[in-house]
Amino acid sequence: MKKITKEFRVEPGETVDLKARPTLVDAIYANKREYQQLLASHIERMSKLQSLLYASNSHAVLVLFQGMDAAGKDSCIKHVMSGVN
Repeated sequence: MKKITKEFRVEPGETVDLKARPTLVDAIYANKREYQQLLASHIERMSKLQSLLYASNSHAVLVLFQGMDAAGKDSCIKHVMSGVN
């Protein structure tokens, strides 16, 4: 599986320039079946990590979705965050 997170990660103290961030990336899956398997494994991992983050009560996660009105941000958030409390 291709890792793309480095392109989107913001390190502590780093100044963020959204113009310098990618807005389009190549697909990380070959077909719909592989996509569904990846999504299920990512949801499971995110859920476990979210539980640890909640239990620590010392950090937070900020996720930014940039897009024009009616770009589908709400649907994307619902889809990406499904399975995570």
